[in-house]
Amino acid sequence: MLHIRVVKTTSGTQAVQIVYYRHRKRVIYKHIGSACTDEELDKLKEAAQGLIETHIPPFLAFQDTHPGNLLYLDKTGFMGVYYTFFYEVIDSLISKTGFDRIVEQLLLDLVIICILEPAYKARSIELLEDYFGIKHLRQNFYKSVLSWSNLKSDVEEETVQFAR
Repeated sequence: MLHIRVVKTTSGTQAVQIVYYRHRKRVIYKHIGSACTDEELDKLKEAAQGLIETHIPPFLAFQDTHPGNLLYLDKTGFMGVYYTFFYEVIDSLISKTGFDRIVEQLLLDLVIICILEPAYKARSIELLEDYFGIKHLRQNFYKSVLSWSNLKSDVEEETVQFAR
């Protein structure tokens, strides 16, 4: 926020300045001039007010902010949030156990989403896209689900290996 400041000088005149405060310190943006009479002082104040209203950009207090770095909220839209950190942590734990070597990625992704939000399988496939941006086709689920029952002994063996 810009302010007009009037200061007595050592020569007895009054100086008119445009100032703003940054980090609790006064910063002089522009010195308008010095006045000897009240009439001159009023004219300088009017000139300063005119400069504030018409010529000075509204984001003056943030001088180190470049116009190209500003975010215009009226021209932006919220696209969503992905829980990638959660996915990466659980995926790395699964890798440490060795399950990623014997189980296909679709099943591993279903396990991860069931930890976050348990749901029936068709809904879990939708949640994978909503939470992580991972797309799996339902057709692939129905093709793969029959082979998953054969993984029981391999998963048990890998679990025992990891526990040792």
